[in-house]
Amino acid sequence: MFGVPVYIIILSIFLLLILIEVFSNHRHPFWNALLGSFLGIAALICTNIAAAFTGVKICISVLSLAIASLAGIPGVAMMIIIDLIT
Repeated sequence: MFGVPVYIIILSIFLLLILIEVFSNHRHPFWNALLGSFLGIAALICTNIAAAFTGVKICISVLSLAIASLAGIPGVAMMIIIDLIT
């Protein structure tokens, strides 16, 4: 992607999320952004564990992990809806 390493892009998006948290007047913006990332990854893992019962399986790749960690639970929900539509 234009010669920019992927980790620089992910780091800059994470810092953007922290800035959004700071300007939202949260008391702990870093921990809120980190918690959202962990909850997104946990939701992705739980979705794959429940795939035997629900039939919805999201392949764990760099892209799906990036979406889950940057967008959190809404990102995982978006991937589930896209999987159900296609």
